[in-house]
Amino acid sequence: MTTKQNASLNNNNKTKKQKNRDIRSNAVSPATSDEIKFSKSFQKKEQFLQHEAVLNSHMLPSQPRNTKRKWHELFLRQRMVVKQWAQGTTLHGIGTVANNDKAKFLRILWLASLIGACCLCGYQGNDVIVKYKTEAKKSLVNSKVTNGTGFPFPSITICNKNPFRGGVVAQMFKDHPDMIARLNNNTLTSEDFEAVPALQGPNPVTAWIYMTGHELNTSLLSCKGTDGKCAEDDFDLTLSVERGRCYTYPGRNRTTSGRAHNIGLLLNIESYDYSPQYGANASAYQPAAFYLAIHGTDEIPDFSSSTFTLNGGSSTKIGINMRLFRRINTLGSSCINENTLQYYKEYSLSTCIRECEAKYLINKCGCAEDTFGANFTNVRKCFPNDLGECTFPTRFLEEWYVKQAECNQECVVPCTQWEYSFAVEKESGVPTDSYGLDHDFENYPKLHTLAQQLCSGENSDETSTEWIDCARKQLRANVVYAEVYMISSRYIEISEELIYSGFMDILPQIGGTMGLYVGASILTLFEILEFVIRIITFTLPTNS
Repeated sequence: MTTKQNASLNNNNKTKKQKNRDIRSNAVSPATSDEIKFSKSFQKKEQFLQHEAVLNSHMLPSQPRNTKRKWHELFLRQRMVVKQWAQGTTLHGIGTVANNDKAKFLRILWLASLIGACCLCGYQGNDVIVKYKTEAKKSLVNSKVTNGTGFPFPSITICNKNPFRGGVVAQMFKDHPDMIARLNNNTLTSEDFEAVPALQGPNPVTAWIYMTGHELNTSLLSCKGTDGKCAEDDFDLTLSVERGRCYTYPGRNRTTSGRAHNIGLLLNIESYDYSPQYGANASAYQPAAFYLAIHGTDEIPDFSSSTFTLNGGSSTKIGINMRLFRRINTLGSSCINENTLQYYKEYSLSTCIRECEAKYLINKCGCAEDTFGANFTNVRKCFPNDLGECTFPTRFLEEWYVKQAECNQECVVPCTQWEYSFAVEKESGVPTDSYGLDHDFENYPKLHTLAQQLCSGENSDETSTEWIDCARKQLRANVVYAEVYMISSRYIEISEELIYSGFMDILPQIGGTMGLYVGASILTLFEILEFVIRIITFTLPTNS
């Protein structure tokens, strides 16, 4: 081999070795990020060209090629903007869903979780908005103690179970025995009342109830109150067609509570004066008893509830707990802040219902019953024939019960109202059983007078066994004892408030819900606004 051939062969080997070194150097040199992006972009461009070739093969001849390319470029631009926004937004999960480097299974799982979180966020957000629009309210319960002004002690109303005294009725109708039968059937007429001189006048019904009802001086044997005065003069007379003469001890503010600070009532049922002439109605008044109702000072006693029956020879102790309600007017419920009644001076739920019923009877019968206890101006008072022919029969018709239901629905409660609950303890026996007659006669003088009246036919010697036995028997049949007291000066206040009173109340609630489920905040709104602007402005196709 010649020298020139050797030199040429060495040069070729060097060239091959240099090329191999260059190839190895290029293989091991790390690729830059720009080169990687360029490679991926090149791959996407290749995919785009392949996709475009497929589209061109299905493209209609009339559709220009440049229009299709512009729309595709618009799609790619929008996709780039969406991907950039998804990777930078503070909303949870969107960046993971848009990340192509993540496994497909994980992206689907994150997408399902994101959709579920958005649904829950929308549900709770809608619930907040609905409560705000409907003025939903909440009740706050607090236990409070009355301050130095005291607390309102409720009123106490007592009525005899038998509205009429038999002796008075017999004396009044002694010359008209047929009136007793009509009285039993509630069919007395104005002519019947005109036959009795004592009942003639502008208000014969009122006169009848006043004259035949039980008097306070014989019904009330004793009233003892540890706080304040308690005597016959403190009771107000209330007339009722159903109950006769009732008496109300008006409530007043008190500063003390507990069983030691009570009001004790010793009552005489007067069972010996129950009328035996009432035939079938006689059983309605047996056994002899008193009704006792506890109610607010501005309310009418409702003997269908909050009423206690005091039977002869019993002792009843009634403890009272107080609750104060403070209500607000909302779209779903309403309350009354001022008096809107026509015939009553003070508004309460019971006076509203009573006035509604009274107006119905006035429209139907053309007269007003005095016993409603209202100031009926420019309305004719009912006469006995009105009661027998209209007002009483109306109370037994189905339309009356329908009207009562309507009145209960129409009348709303006061915005501020005291309500009472009771703890009742009943015992058999009256004070005479505990301390003896001598002690009771000394502390309750009217008991002695009553015993003398009922046992006048027995041995006049009050120390004899016969007289003492008679006195005990009569007193146990006619005397009842009731004790009413406030259990504690602490009361429960239940006040209503709007759950969301304004927009600034619901904003933190909605923001907290969005932050909990999707990690959104008030700044996320600006991110979304920026995204919309970029979609509109920066993704439009160019003219070229």
